[in-house]
This record gives sequence, structure tokens and C-alpha cells, in this order.
Amino acid sequence: MRLLALAPLFLPWIAAAQPAIQNLQLASQAGNVLRYEATFQTTEPALAYLSVMQGGQSFNTSVSGPATEHVLPLYGLKENLPYQLVAHAFNTLGETSSMPVAFTTASVPTNIPKPIGVSNGLGNASDLVAINLPIGTHHFIEIYDRNGKLVWYQLVDSPASPCIGYYWTKNKTLLFLDDDCQTISEMDLAGNVLRTVDISGLPGGPFYFHHEFRLNDDDHLVALIAELRTIDQSSVGGPADAQIVGDGFLELDWDGNLLQYWTSFDHLDPLTATGSDGFWQFYFGPESNDWLHANSLMEDTDGHYLMSLSNPNQVIKIHRETGEIIWTLGDSGDFTISPTDARFRNQHSVSATGENRYLLFDNRGGIFYSRSTELEIDPVNMTATRIFTFDDGQETLTPVVGNALRLANGNTLTCFAQKGLIKESDPDGNEVWSLDLQLFSYRAYHFDKLYDDIPEAQLLVPGICLDDEPNAAPFYPEVEPSGGYFSGMHVVDGLFDPLAAGVGLHDLTYTYGWKSFPLQIAVSTTPDIPAIQETGDLLSTSGGYTYQWYLNSAPIPGAIDSFYVATQIGTYQVELFNQGGCSALSEPILIEVLPTRETPAQETLSIFPNPTGGWVRISSHNGPFLGRMQVFDVLGRRILDRTLEWEREWFVDLSACSSGPYFFLLENEKERIQQMIFLQK
Repeated sequence: MRLLALAPLFLPWIAAAQPAIQNLQLASQAGNVLRYEATFQTTEPALAYLSVMQGGQSFNTSVSGPATEHVLPLYGLKENLPYQLVAHAFNTLGETSSMPVAFTTASVPTNIPKPIGVSNGLGNASDLVAINLPIGTHHFIEIYDRNGKLVWYQLVDSPASPCIGYYWTKNKTLLFLDDDCQTISEMDLAGNVLRTVDISGLPGGPFYFHHEFRLNDDDHLVALIAELRTIDQSSVGGPADAQIVGDGFLELDWDGNLLQYWTSFDHLDPLTATGSDGFWQFYFGPESNDWLHANSLMEDTDGHYLMSLSNPNQVIKIHRETGEIIWTLGDSGDFTISPTDARFRNQHSVSATGENRYLLFDNRGGIFYSRSTELEIDPVNMTATRIFTFDDGQETLTPVVGNALRLANGNTLTCFAQKGLIKESDPDGNEVWSLDLQLFSYRAYHFDKLYDDIPEAQLLVPGICLDDEPNAAPFYPEVEPSGGYFSGMHVVDGLFDPLAAGVGLHDLTYTYGWKSFPLQIAVSTTPDIPAIQETGDLLSTSGGYTYQWYLNSAPIPGAIDSFYVATQIGTYQVELFNQGGCSALSEPILIEVLPTRETPAQETLSIFPNPTGGWVRISSHNGPFLGRMQVFDVLGRRILDRTLEWEREWFVDLSACSSGPYFFLLENEKERIQQMIFLQK
């Protein structure tokens, strides 16, 4: 017998007593009437959260801790409303709540812009829309509910142009530019600046951030940058010392280390730069020529980069590792766009909505109106076809900035930036919601909610084995998220008692914060020693919850199914685990000869689908297959034996069989074909 390691989860703050809340205080944040901070102490280390009630509705903040000194930020409030707040603290023994605290929010300062109207308000919808409003040398970053009510705002000092930009990360943190255009900071919803990157001293510069910056999956900052180079354009009739501003991007860690640098000067031709619009003259001088005007940098579904180049009306796809341009979509690009009026101009915010599908905000493609446009490309035939558009009735033109965003419900959020209109449309292009700001907003983003929800709880180890612990002590089952409390039969002082519970499945309730989850834990003893069945090189067993196969006493990586196809000569064993974590190891079997590898099924026959829900189809590629077909289950029992005559296609119904692997063997005088098919119901 071998026992799966099932040490009870050790929490360094395992509760000695249920927590009590003391000295609850609530104060508004200086300079922001919609943000508060709750402070209190607990008599034991505990996790904590706040519940907020207003007018029959309520919400909960995220869970924080464990700690005994608690400082919880509170946001998502609206102005001039009475609220009640309750603090909650919990540990492995249970939860305690404070008495309600009443407070009333103040009026938002008059210099904070507000929308003038909302159409088709979405009532009690919990999702939100974030916008930014550049006014002078300041940006007001704001979040509204679907009835147009302000629930969050922040004033940041940042230039409106040319380094305009802000971004909400998936962690609900705000990335924004400082007014030097060389510093990006990250701020949480409580208004705390978490970290900053400054590129003013980066070799090869100066570089200036602009328009697009975001976090990748490695938590690195990826940002568009502009740089100036002197280019001899005399060969095309230009000056010998043309001042060309090109675009690129940097990948940086938060210590400022440069991890990747891509520049358009290495991959595109600056001789094509014409004219000067003065966009970068404040930083690069009055003669600087804004060559490409990149305004969007996103990841495609395959991880490569999509960059929008507004001036040449192009989207380019950049290989993430090599930096090579994979394709160009747009004017003078690699794809024929249809219909012809789907051509885009001065576009912004290109994003992938699926494989080979791209959504962009088309500023001037409608000539006299702007629109959201989605194109699907065919990389074989080199075509791009419009599959969606929303144009606000061809009534709204915003020549610069703006964005389009695909929502989780399939709708599209469009920011007609210069008009201050944020609109949501359904997949058919019908407007379903609108927010009217009447103020310039660079981009709009969507929030499902401001606070993190509690994830579904799960037992990381679903049981315990009693065999080697006749006096097994009560324990705290290993669970995620950890730190909540269990209740139910055989739970005493927050601990589950496996001896009192006895062998079997036991129902528990796990409570974490404001959510409770039904869970089952198994208590068991050592199972019977498993037997291994051999069918050629197919080894199989049954009766376990999980498995591990061994070759010459060493575990085979990834061999955790009830079967294994032997690939080497040697001694094989299987370890079977039941749901309680108890295990038994089989007797060893020696494989001295492996069968000769047969003709791959796909060369002569197609046996599919795999896995299957019941029916299996067998098709011959080379005319009728004359021979014999046998099907074996995981125990090596033959469940079908059929003579094949003049057919080219056969169907086998496994729907009455149990889920698991089945071994198909087809043979005649010339060949022997075998394939494993998995039945999943």
C-alpha cells in the first residue's frame, strides 16, 4: 500500500477564536467625495469586506486580509445619497458583522464634467463604462453606471496632445501618462499609485509614450513610442535633413529594464513620409514630420501584435519575436477589401475579435461619418470582408481618436470621441444604449463590476485516507479560496473530524465572505490491489478515482489515465487512488516484446470522431476494405466482431457502452490497422 500525501492544510493564522470587530471608523478621502476608507481592528487575524446598502440595493467590496488591522477602500458610490455600511470579518471559525454605520455622500465638485443625457438606461445593470475627458492640461478619468450616474472619478495631470492616452487593465488598475510623456504610472481604484516607469534616461532616445500602453500576460508594460530621426529624402525630392517622427513600441518591466524595442524605421520606408502637420512639434521641433501616426497596439489571438497606422490607413501585424511585418491590411496592403465602401481611413483601436477577425474604429471611412467596422480576413485568398458595422445612422463624424470595443455579450461599444457620444449596438448594428457627454473623450472602456467577485470554491484534495492514521485528528480541508469556514456534520471548531464521520462521502458547506458553497469530502481506506489487463501494447485497469503508471518503478509523466500504451520494453505498474486519496500499487508486469507498429489508420482508413459521444464512423480511402473488424473495451473484452465485405463506410454504435477508451482492430491479408477511440458521454 502507498498513501497519497494528504497533509492537512496549514494556515499560519488558523483561528483560535471567532473574530470580533472593534473601533470601526469611516472617513471620506480628501479631494474625492465618492471615495471613502473604512478602518477597524479584529481580535483575531481575519479576512474582511464591506457591505453597502442604498435604496434597497446593495453591493460588497472585495475581500482583504488576513489581518488584525484593517483598512478597506470604498468606492462605487453616487453623489448626494444616504448609505448604510456594515463591516464583516471572518476566519476558519465563522463570521462577525458590525452594527450598520450611516453616511451620506456630498455633491461632486462643479468642475467635474457630467453627461447631459442617457438613452435606453439599463436600470439595475451592474456593468459600467469608463471614459476620459481631457480639459486643458488635466484629464478627468470617470466611470459611469448604465443610467449615466457618476460612480468614480480621478483627476490626473496629463497633456491632451500629443501624448494622449489611458488604459484600464484586467486587474482594474489605471495606466496613465504623466505630463512629461515619458512616465507611465499605474493607479488602483482607491487612488493609490502602485508603480511607475520612466524612460527619460533610456539609451537611444529621447522616446515619448503616446496613445496606447497596456500590460501583457507577463505583467510587462508594452507601449507605443515616438522617436525622431534625420532622414535624407533628397532622392524623392525632399530635404536632405528631413525631421521624421517614426513610431514603434517598447516592452519594459517595472524596474525600467528594456525587454523589446521595435521601430518603424527598421521595417518601413521613411522616404514615404510627406508633409508636416505639427503634431509632434512641441517635443521634436516645428519641422518634425508625423510620418505614420500609430494610435493602437493590441495582441492578436496568436500573440503577435496589431498596430494601427492612421496616416497611411493601414493595420500591420508584427511578429512578436522577430519583429517582421506579417501582413498589411488597408491602403496598398496585402488584402482586397470588400465591399469597396468597407475601406477604412485614419482608423483607431484595432482589436482581434476572433481568429482572423478584427474590429476597428473607422474615423473617416464613411467620408462624412465615422463607424465601427469588423473585417474577416482570408489569409489564403488574401481577401478581407466586412462582417459588421455600426455607423450611428451616418450622422456622427469624429475625424480623430475614438475606439470600438467588443463586449462579452456580443454587443459593440463605440466611442465617437470628438462628439462625446458613447454608444452600444447589438450584433445587427442596432443601437441599444447611448451616453451623451458633449465633451471630447479619447476612448471608452467597459467594466463588468468594480469589485472582484468570489470565485467558485473547490476542494484541492477531495478526501482523506484513514489507514495509516487510526487516530486521525480533525483538520481544515484544503480549499480555494482558503480562509473561510466549514459547517455541517462532523465539523467541530471549524475542523472536519474524519474518524467521527467514518468511511464515505460527506456533505459540507463552505462559506467565504458572502458566498456559501456545497462541497463533498471523501473518507476512505486502502482500495484493493489493481489488476492490469494486457491487449497488445495497451495496458488498462479500472476502479480508481485517479491513476499513475510506472515504468521500472519510475512514474511516467502524464500517464494518469486508466490505460497506457506501452512504448518501451520494461516492468510496468499502476497505482490506483480512490476519492479519499488512499492508493494501492499493482503487481509488476514485464513487457518483453512490443507489437510491430501497424499501418496508421489515417493512411488507409479514417476512424472518427475521436473522442465520440456514441457513434464511430469508419471510411475507407482506397475502395472497399475486405477483412475483419474487432472492438475491445478497456478490460480487453471483445464487444464487436464483424466481417467487412464490399462496403467503403461503416458505423459502430458505442452509445450503450460506458465512457472510456475502446480499441479498434481492422485486419485483412495485407494489413492490420489499430486505433484507440475515446467514448465521452
